[in-house]
Amino acid sequence: MKTKTLLMMVASSAGALCAMTSQIEAATQSIPLSLPPGFCLLANNLHVGDNRLNTVFPSVPVESQVLKFANNNYTADIFDGSNWLDALTGNPSRTTVSPGEGFFFFNPSSQNLQVTFTGEVPQGPLTICFPPGFALVGSPVPRPLFLNSSNGFPRALELEILRYIRPGQQYGPGYRCMIVDGSTWLDCATGNPTTLPIPVGEGFFIYNPLGTALCWTTSFSVD
Repeated sequence: MKTKTLLMMVASSAGALCAMTSQIEAATQSIPLSLPPGFCLLANNLHVGDNRLNTVFPSVPVESQVLKFANNNYTADIFDGSNWLDALTGNPSRTTVSPGEGFFFFNPSSQNLQVTFTGEVPQGPLTICFPPGFALVGSPVPRPLFLNSSNGFPRALELEILRYIRPGQQYGPGYRCMIVDGSTWLDCATGNPTTLPIPVGEGFFIYNPLGTALCWTTSFSVD
């Protein structure tokens, strides 16, 4: 499936993300991020308390928003200056942003917003399943995600990853869009092999072309 077609499908095709983690010995880490005005595609790679928005983003500008994408739909929450609310109902938000999930964050201000995730590092055996179609995901651990065979990341013909470029607020062409030929990750624009990592704190869309879920099982520990 061509990249252009996939980009057009993002707004209408997705699935629920199933993330399962188990933990060994607790270890704490901080991830500082600088979020420019507008939308960023993020991932919380730590267990920040209960992972609810009031815990992860306790102090952000009024009208900041978080959008999650599952079951072919976006859900939105908004910050009123004191609490996060469901943008549709106005009720207190119950949304979580947990390791393995991706989400959009909207910075309504005209300046970069400095945020820091501080929490427990997921450890032990970790499994994330990508349903058929599009899902909005992130790495379950606070390390860059390299697309190589050594970390067990699933591979399938026409599996694709789409990154969202903060400068320009758009899905990026070229190296920011990767597709697999069944064995090797390729740059969508050039066809050249690539293992370009997904940075810590960044979410991404994954397109699973199969009719069944693809699962990624890995193990992580803090030495």
